[in-house]
Amino acid sequence: MTVNKSIDKKNPFRGLASFKTQDAGLYQGNENIKLSLLRQLADTTFVALLGDPGSGKTSFLNAKVIPALQDGFIVKGIKNWKIAQLYPGINPIRSLARALAEVNFIRSTPNDKIDPSLIEKFEKILTYNKYGIIEILEEHKLISDCNILLNIDRLDDLFHLNKKAKDSLEIDIFLERIEEVISQTAYPIGIIISMRSRRSHDLVSCFPDHPMFIETINKNQINLPIFSFADLMGTLDFFESQRYLTFDAEIKDHIASYYRTNPISLGEFQHAMRLSVEHSFENRRSAISLEDLEAVSGFQNSINYQLEAIYAAFSKEDQNNCRLIFQLLASESDLGFELSMPILEIAEFTNIEGDVIISIVKEFVDEKCGALKVDPITGADQRLDHLDHLLDNSRMIITSYSRVAIDEEILIHKWLRLEKWVHDEKENADIYHDIFIDVSKGEALYEGEKLRSVSQWYKEVNPQKGWAKRYGINYNLVKEFVDKSRDQFETSQRILEQEEKSRRRKAKRNGMIGVVFFLITIGLIFVSIYFTGVAVDQKIIANNSKREANREKVAAGQAMEIAKEQTEKAEIASYAAKRDSIRSVEKNKEANAAKSQAVDAKKQAEQARKGAQVLLERQTALKIKLTESEKNIENKKIEFEYYATLGQINKICSQILELATTPIADNLKIAANLTALAYKLLNSLDNPQYNDLIQNFPSSSLKMKAEFHMSKKNLIQSMGNVFQKLDIELNKELSKIQFGTVLDLNETKTKLAIGTDQSDIFEMNLPSENKFQDTDFLISNRYIRIREITSGIRSMKYLSEGDDLFYGTVDGKIFQNTERKFNNENNAKGSINSIINLTDGDLLISNSLGQLTYVQENLSSGGYAELPTVDIKHDINVIDFSHKSNIIAINGRLSEIEFWGCSPDGDIAFKEKIRIEGLTSKITSLKFLDANNWIVIGTQEGTLLIYSFGEDKVIFQNKSAHLSALTVLTLDPLMRFIVSGGRDDKINVWEIDDLSDNYVPVVYQMNQAIQDIEFIGNDWFISLSRGQSKLGTDRYSVGRMSLWSVDLDLFAKKLAHSEDLWVIEDFEDNEEYHKYIPN
Repeated sequence: MTVNKSIDKKNPFRGLASFKTQDAGLYQGNENIKLSLLRQLADTTFVALLGDPGSGKTSFLNAKVIPALQDGFIVKGIKNWKIAQLYPGINPIRSLARALAEVNFIRSTPNDKIDPSLIEKFEKILTYNKYGIIEILEEHKLISDCNILLNIDRLDDLFHLNKKAKDSLEIDIFLERIEEVISQTAYPIGIIISMRSRRSHDLVSCFPDHPMFIETINKNQINLPIFSFADLMGTLDFFESQRYLTFDAEIKDHIASYYRTNPISLGEFQHAMRLSVEHSFENRRSAISLEDLEAVSGFQNSINYQLEAIYAAFSKEDQNNCRLIFQLLASESDLGFELSMPILEIAEFTNIEGDVIISIVKEFVDEKCGALKVDPITGADQRLDHLDHLLDNSRMIITSYSRVAIDEEILIHKWLRLEKWVHDEKENADIYHDIFIDVSKGEALYEGEKLRSVSQWYKEVNPQKGWAKRYGINYNLVKEFVDKSRDQFETSQRILEQEEKSRRRKAKRNGMIGVVFFLITIGLIFVSIYFTGVAVDQKIIANNSKREANREKVAAGQAMEIAKEQTEKAEIASYAAKRDSIRSVEKNKEANAAKSQAVDAKKQAEQARKGAQVLLERQTALKIKLTESEKNIENKKIEFEYYATLGQINKICSQILELATTPIADNLKIAANLTALAYKLLNSLDNPQYNDLIQNFPSSSLKMKAEFHMSKKNLIQSMGNVFQKLDIELNKELSKIQFGTVLDLNETKTKLAIGTDQSDIFEMNLPSENKFQDTDFLISNRYIRIREITSGIRSMKYLSEGDDLFYGTVDGKIFQNTERKFNNENNAKGSINSIINLTDGDLLISNSLGQLTYVQENLSSGGYAELPTVDIKHDINVIDFSHKSNIIAINGRLSEIEFWGCSPDGDIAFKEKIRIEGLTSKITSLKFLDANNWIVIGTQEGTLLIYSFGEDKVIFQNKSAHLSALTVLTLDPLMRFIVSGGRDDKINVWEIDDLSDNYVPVVYQMNQAIQDIEFIGNDWFISLSRGQSKLGTDRYSVGRMSLWSVDLDLFAKKLAHSEDLWVIEDFEDNEEYHKYIPN
């Protein structure tokens, strides 16, 4: 393929390049995700957008979300927005300073002058000043009439940087500045971050010092799904409707068929279609056809097709240079992040000239390709270098200081050549590292087969100094080692050759000598025969003379021996006399010296004993310390294994939630099996070695317990979400309930009544609690279409004794069983929002207009009579009754709660009202916790508070308990848990004894707002949920009834009861299942 760069015709597809804000008109789809994100931004001011590589997170924010804000999306009454966009990169503080110093952000009016040194000034403020972001915004008066948005792209690149000590301080400061913005409510500042989905479960290990930031991300996530079929086809239809392009029917049919078995990411779709359009333009077609798509290798291989074409156009030398550049960039990206690298550094590591690198990089940065990206300019040296190139006529300015990175992670897996390069690079790096290890350990020089293989590799790869430096390896040491190995081999070869030559020369010389020696030997034999006769005669004469001389010599020797013996005896006698005299003197000296030595020896022995004692004590101490160190090392190993297992559980839980969001049969089966696996892993942590560590080592136990409880919470909420979606008999039975509004449990805990908006009342028959996990409940109709009910049931209560049921309606009617009661016009208008059983069998009834009615039981007749209604002078939103103190709690105005006394005689009288500090919105739920002398409060903004009557103050507050109104509060019978439900579709379970500022509840995610919650045993509860519209409950939503547990073990048993419906028998061979199991 020839790359045609002269196409001028408009191509609306972006290819691999991200959409920009000005491309908003070209981005189609994900409308519901956009609305959810904007709603969450308005409610919580923080959103974490998660998505897989290639899903288009940056494009979605640039082309969908930011234009919606710029068009006047109203938050807290303000429609104007100033938006700072940044990619943290390797200098997150400087990147933030640069974003805040952008002209369009910092300038209040078009005539404002901009200080050219703002970036440096802002960087200093952000580094050293707490609340630095707010200080900058206040100083430049940016928050008086507009909302502020910080859009932080690809936050997860910080994960890798955090592993480097030199970067970790700057990252901590950056996150502290962000946390300061999140924790404040005085300024209208919103934050959107984007990151890859797989990173969300690594937050704790990567940022252990920022639990608040991690909790905020975990509680405010929105997932960007893969490009849907409707959005994909909608894009084609939109381009046709705008007369940008025309697509023939064949390519549309092909795309529809392909998508059914091959989901397409936004990046793949945009790239393949961009090339298809260019091919169509080149061939002057009137419509984009299937032939065009196939010509560029289709959705699966279009990226490989284009990049191969660019690569093929290079010279052989530049092809090799291209390989080195991409191997350098891709080896970083293959770890799961795209880390940019300056051209200067690329040149250092690859030994390629900077101008050559720039020319190659430009081919891949080009908008028509988009495989590489160039980071924004931040440093002063970068800006000066950039100014030097402003007069260049090139398509884009790339200098030696420009930072380059692979733009999309999918590139590594889609360009087949690059995938091989990455593999080769890793293999070469491993070989080079192994050689360096041998050098470092002082191993012997290579020889034999090892030397031959290393030499061959060295010749083929030809490693350079820059390449070695990149891996932190001493190039000279390795090269010297390999060269010495070669030299040693060559020297040994030369010696062997010389020895062989020498051996041959010796053999030849020895042969000649042998011949000569033989001839000489023959001659000597003849000579020796001649002289033998003469020699015999002379020998006889010599022997006679020799015998005579020997006799004379013996006689002289004997005389000399006698004289010598006499002389020696005289000398010995003289020596003995001198020796005895000397010995006497020496003995005296020796005695004195011995005495002195004995004293010294005694002193030395005492010193040695003391020294030995010190050494023994020191040795004992060192031994104890060594034992403790060994024990600590063993404990750390055990602790690491413990956390590794918890990490596996957390990863599995994130996979479960991802699968449960698309509840098709196979996904749910896999999710249920993963739940069982995670539960098995959690139980495996209950063993002696872990328990011993937790019980006996306080330094480890606190964190281990905390992490265990967090993983347990993750598992129970994952289990709950899977359980609700399984097609089991219980869920089929619960689905009988439609338009549910209110629940009540009878005194004996054998029946649960369910009221609806359709004038029906159902009853669920309950087994004993110890059979909940292996018994399915049955639901029956108690009353159907009750006469005189023209509106929904809003409150309901079994009488304290028997099976009678009282209930009230939206239009103020009260019924006992099917009979209407107390037909009083005074309370016929307001909705009956509460019926309360009092301690003596009487009832208290309230309506929304602020009327309280005491209803007394007539013991003789068995009937009930109402006492005069008490008007409290304002609406009643929520109400609760304390059986301990006979006090009624009613919402007051804004931050107030009113308390009314209620005597057994039916007297209802105002007692007092209290103002709750920190309460700024309407109260939407109340619940007395008599055992602790508390009252639990929920608000319209989703805040959960606990007020202590004993301490006369708020003792617990969580402002983000729910994202919108907290409408339901209930307690378990044993007063261990508070369960809250809200309009944000969530049920939160709060463990009372563990509540703290950093407490994270168990969160059960529904897809409808919570209507009511009722415990049906100590550990099980039922919820009702309904869809919501802008005006409240959606009357067309049939809703859902669900069973939940606060006990993980019981929930697991309940799930196992239906195992035959979801268990994967052949899971060992099931590849789809195994790809979700972490290593």
